[in-house]
Amino acid sequence: MRLDHFLIHVDNDAAILENLKKEIVPLGFPFDPGSEKSTQGLAVSNIWIGEQYLQIVRLLQPSVRGWNPRWVECYNEGKRGVFSIFIAVKELDEVYEGLVERGTEIPEPEPKQSLVKTSKDILEAVTGFLGLGQSKQKKISPWRSLNLPPIPGTDMDINFLEYHEDSEKDIKTLMKPNAEEYGITGIHRVKIYLPLWNEGIEFLQKVFPQLLQTTTQQKVELRKDELLFFRSDPEAGLEVKLKATAEDKRYAGNKFQIENVEIKTVSP
Repeated sequence: MRLDHFLIHVDNDAAILENLKKEIVPLGFPFDPGSEKSTQGLAVSNIWIGEQYLQIVRLLQPSVRGWNPRWVECYNEGKRGVFSIFIAVKELDEVYEGLVERGTEIPEPEPKQSLVKTSKDILEAVTGFLGLGQSKQKKISPWRSLNLPPIPGTDMDINFLEYHEDSEKDIKTLMKPNAEEYGITGIHRVKIYLPLWNEGIEFLQKVFPQLLQTTTQQKVELRKDELLFFRSDPEAGLEVKLKATAEDKRYAGNKFQIENVEIKTVSP
């Protein structure tokens, strides 16, 4: 398993992205909101950070075909911030079977035969941007996914992704401009502060059987990354803090905020 990307909803205001660009480009994040893709009622732009990225989404209309209905409902209710963490896995069917055995009720993912190898040309033409499922995409998708219910007490869910074994290389070529050019190699630590602790951890134990308990936190170790869960003040709500590794010391120690998500660069 590895971290893939984070879905973040923001207000439908292009000025938010332009102001964000002015803030983060000097910090080593070459964000280009001018390349934002609009399709089927959505506008999406990405901040590429090594193998991971932040997917920033604005809804342009109340009804959006092909987008998670729960996300749309939350957006229309005025809710903003991180709505999903995507984790890439090698065998989605094994993840699904384990979740069912541990008592998680979720629909079965699409069959493995739905995966096909694709090229960056197909990705650009059909998806418009990475990570968005659309009706036509099902026929030529380079990935399939498994969407879980939200973590109790939050509006954030967990999505498991399985890529076609050759597609990740193609996708990597599209992840530009990338903070990797400035020595920021990826997001390798995620701190998640849960407002409903007991119910949240009970749910996460079913999702991650490898969940480790320490004195002050619960931890999930992935391939190169880790998820850390902490108890938060219920009044504060969900908070997510991402640690991006900065090999270039000039960019270490910087941070910025998008809604309830904080991104900070740290030395390896």
